[in-house]
Amino acid sequence: MKELYQSQDPFEKKDYIPSWGPAVACDVASKLLGRKVNAGTTTLHYAESLTWSKGDEFHQEFEEKLYYDLVELNKVLKWDFIRMPWRLTEKPIKQIDKFTFVYGSESNPTIRKYDPASGNFAAIKGPQDNLTVDDIPKIVKEERKNFKKDVHLVDYYSNLIENFRKAGADGFELIVSAAGICIPPDNIWLPATLLYPEAIEEYLDLALERALYELEILNKLGVRYIAGGGDLASNKGPMYSPDCFKKMMTPRLKKIGDFCKENNMVYSFRSDGNLWSILDEILIKAGCQAYGEIDKNAGMEIDLLKERYPEKIFFGNIPSALLHNANPERVIKETKELIEKAKGAKLVLGPSNAILKGTPVENVLAMVETLEKYREDVHN
Repeated sequence: MKELYQSQDPFEKKDYIPSWGPAVACDVASKLLGRKVNAGTTTLHYAESLTWSKGDEFHQEFEEKLYYDLVELNKVLKWDFIRMPWRLTEKPIKQIDKFTFVYGSESNPTIRKYDPASGNFAAIKGPQDNLTVDDIPKIVKEERKNFKKDVHLVDYYSNLIENFRKAGADGFELIVSAAGICIPPDNIWLPATLLYPEAIEEYLDLALERALYELEILNKLGVRYIAGGGDLASNKGPMYSPDCFKKMMTPRLKKIGDFCKENNMVYSFRSDGNLWSILDEILIKAGCQAYGEIDKNAGMEIDLLKERYPEKIFFGNIPSALLHNANPERVIKETKELIEKAKGAKLVLGPSNAILKGTPVENVLAMVETLEKYREDVHN
């Protein structure tokens, strides 16, 4: 299936900077296309849950339409990469009210509630609510006991590619979210790196096994670009020490990087925040081919990145907050400045993260039109 997407690597085209976007909230996508569209962010999770509540036939129609909408949206935005949608595919067992749904089982439920103001659709109650750090070894032991390769992933990824094919995605470079590996950045798992390091390493071994299995499938299907990694940092730096990352993450991440290098795949380690203190581990020692969600507001500037890692690929660098809060004039100014700084870099320019609910369409179009106007000169 290698002929499905771009036969030419986006970076082989001289004097050109490719573009992309991780996700676009449904309300923004709807305004861009002039009709109701289900596109991305947790607004998509809420939309899909609403559809499930109407019945299986409605959900099937929702799923078929989703890929056509994403392809049309990417064409309007003139993006070169198209990313698989981040979905909440689990069918709710109950709808409590307009914004609240129950998942899992009655005895062990997860309850999610949608906030119309922010567009967040988050869990307000779940199985982990009563867990403590002392439960981590037991959780990991149970995961190891029940671990097996998910044979359904072959069909899942095959269907994903076929859905994009039917929707007319030929010509885009598909980037698939897969092979993630990280220590969950919360107040249960992070202390366990100190209290139960062996359990954390076993947890990461399981994540590595899953990741390599997913990469094997995607390689056979001809997918080249992978969005992996996992959130681990704030604007001040990683949520756990660089020494911990070096010991626990780097050796496993290197196996992923080696697999991708051997198979001509690009593994993008994805995380917001300031990663300077561990970026050598990710891009040099582990050999990841790319770094995604580069966060300018956290000090991850493209001119500094290209100087230190000239052969690596970068995704993003236009702050999502800029698009959400600024005016078109400022968006144009900062996009032009970024294009200038990106000269000579392997940058896939776009938002550092999702285009959020309520983002002015004028700002999104200002970014797109500025890039379209100036990107042909980016390497001159």
